[in-house]
Amino acid sequence: MILTIGTFDSLHKGHLKILNEVRKQASRKGAKACVITFENRPKHILSRRNDGIILGNEDRLEYFKDLGMDLVLLLRFNTKLARMSPLEFLERLNRSFQVQAIIVGEDFRFGSRNKGTVRTLEQYSERFGYSLRIFRNVREKSEKISTSAIKNHILKGEIEQANRELGRYFSLRGRVVKGQGLGKKIKFPTINLELINKSIIIPDNGVYLTRIGFKDRSYYGMTYVGMKFINKRFVIETNIFRFHRNIYGERIILSFIKKLRNEKRFVSIKGLTEQLVQDRDQAICSMKNIKRRFFS
Repeated sequence: MILTIGTFDSLHKGHLKILNEVRKQASRKGAKACVITFENRPKHILSRRNDGIILGNEDRLEYFKDLGMDLVLLLRFNTKLARMSPLEFLERLNRSFQVQAIIVGEDFRFGSRNKGTVRTLEQYSERFGYSLRIFRNVREKSEKISTSAIKNHILKGEIEQANRELGRYFSLRGRVVKGQGLGKKIKFPTINLELINKSIIIPDNGVYLTRIGFKDRSYYGMTYVGMKFINKRFVIETNIFRFHRNIYGERIILSFIKKLRNEKRFVSIKGLTEQLVQDRDQAICSMKNIKRRFFS
């Protein structure tokens, strides 16, 4: 077994390097590519504070499969696990699996009070018979890529920077629900998104160029995140370009590409409509400038 261990809570570029190396080594050695991760977030349990997540378990498991992982052990983090010493963890791992190699990042921590480090793994590698590969932190424009940094970018609406660090578009999964119908009246029909996982963080209020995944097809649109013009209710609503189907009740994936503008207040329907025309023109212009090398 070729193994990596971690929270993998956003599956950003740094995580992808580690997982790709696990897959490559497993392929070379004829072994299983394995991930040990957590169903819940250790940070949330230890701090007793849930500040939201970037990826739900459904998405993470799908990504792990796409990345060629043969086995994903999704552990429930609890006080018993939190109190386990680094050595006890490695002993249990050794009893349960034949681990040929462990691959982690340089900031890897494990065991009670995070006492275990990559040096600990190195110290016990000969005793338990595994090789060790340590990856340096990945940086984007001098910033160390981390889940907390990406989360901060998303919450500030800095979606392009977040996407670069993720290596993909930040996305929300949800179900299409009925809204007030105002968009249709002003010739900008919208779909309203009800999140499936309420723990996923939401980008800063404003208007975004987005991509909508529906039944194995993709469409572009512009999405408003913020307070509704009429009833001041919080919404995530999207005008899908050149799309006229009724998809109430359907599940979609909403991917955020670029922030077009901040949230604005309007005193009239006319002012709102004029702004939406500008937003659409800007979104269409931005679509033409999307480069395939964006994530390179």
